Amino acid sequence: MGALYLFSALLAISSFSVPIHAADSVDFNPVEWIDPLIGSRSGGNVFAGASLPYGMAKAVADVDGENTGGFSTDGSRITGFSALHDSGTGGNPSLGNFPIFPQICPDDDLNKCKFPIGARATHYINSSVRATPGHFEVELENGIKAEMSVSKHAALFRFDTTASGDRDANPLVMLDLTDLWGSRQNASISVEAVDGGDTARMRGNGTFLPSFGAGSYILHFCLDLGAQGAKVKDSGVWVNDRAGTEPKELNVKRGFNLFYLQAGGFVRFEGPIRQFISARMGLSCKCCRCFIRE
Repeated sequence: MGALYLFSALLAISSFSVPIHAADSVDFNPVEWIDPLIGSRSGGNVFAGASLPYGMAKAVADVDGENTGGFSTDGSRITGFSALHDSGTGGNPSLGNFPIFPQICPDDDLNKCKFPIGARATHYINSSVRATPGHFEVELENGIKAEMSVSKHAALFRFDTTASGDRDANPLVMLDLTDLWGSRQNASISVEAVDGGDTARMRGNGTFLPSFGAGSYILHFCLDLGAQGAKVKDSGVWVNDRAGTEPKELNVKRGFNLFYLQAGGFVRFEGPIRQFISARMGLSCKCCRCFIRE
């Protein structure tokens, strides 16, 4: 009787067996079936950008709509590109520290560039969004294309400005001393660039409040910029809607319930740009000299 019961059980199990030869095929790649955009709207708050397992850097475009995870496919506007985000959290948006944003100043006038968040916000082309594990790309309605990938502690951005109009234009990349929640308490930035040089660097730090919980945290950044076939035209800092090439350093302070001063740094390249502008953002919660090159 026992043998008959065992035989019946084995027969039942075998009748529900699923062939696994397809999964064993060398042509099967499970990564191709991953869609990071699932859950990136309607309250899902899922991070849709580029990341690595257990990595600190998580790069994506930030929007002014459902931005708890940074980016959302809700048709809102992109306000910047940053390298720190959370996934699946509710409530206030978190992280999104030190966003960068590429643009071309109308009439090549520095003060016609749009520095504040509300002024620079630009719609993106829905059909241009591409999200795969470790990679994210999107095109703005003004023709500027952005791609990004990450290591564990750094994000690499590429901005193609050649389709946005005049190929001889002088594109600018700005950095904003803020985060998605606007919780910055104080921050500093220094711009290290030589006019006519091949590369530029912006580095600094800021103190921010967490989106949930108590206390504060300090974050340091180092942003290296370069453009193929182009030299640095000028650089400096900006406050609110005005920018200047001097000074090259800036410190801002603010209590959480006091006036919030929008400020940061910029680097402008002299066109024509052959292909793209590269921006490498390193991040550390320890110090500016502790960036891990992984």
